[in-house]
Amino acid sequence: KILQAKEKFLELKAQHEREVQDRNSKLKSGEDRIRNKERELSQQIEQIKKKEKEFPFIVVIPQSEKRTWQAKSEDGERALAILAEVEKAYKCDPKRTYLTGLSMGGMGTLSIASANPGKWAAIVPVCGRMIPPADTEKAAEKLKGTPAWFFHGDKDTAVKVDGSREMVAAIKKAGGEPK
Repeated sequence: KILQAKEKFLELKAQHEREVQDRNSKLKSGEDRIRNKERELSQQIEQIKKKEKEFPFIVVIPQSEKRTWQAKSEDGERALAILAEVEKAYKCDPKRTYLTGLSMGGMGTLSIASANPGKWAAIVPVCGRMIPPADTEKAAEKLKGTPAWFFHGDKDTAVKVDGSREMVAAIKKAGGEPK
């Protein structure tokens, strides 16, 4: 029995070590992805800077820290604060402020735009939906006067296209004219 217990202990210990190694590997790969994204974003910003005279606009690209873009979340509030600082520091036309986002950012586009109706010249949610879905009609009522152009592939498995379709239908029902 002692030998069996020792074998079981060694087996559990080896399993634990594999799990720790796997977790550390995933953590490292996640950190690598973040570094790669930061490097990629930095390179894109440098390309824009080289052509700033050709691009008479400012792009604000906040990155999510808490994995949510809901209007009342830390990320959502931080994004709006960054935008406010940019608007204060640069000559910005508030009638030409557009909001867009992809996937989680598409969901945030709808949340932030419906929490701040009238602020946006237009919104472009890409692969987004309203969170929670029960808020779709309430958000649509607030967004009906904001030009909106939705993009969403029907083969998207991460965010089902139904969410975008439901939002478009709700905005139309409220009297808006989304594309």
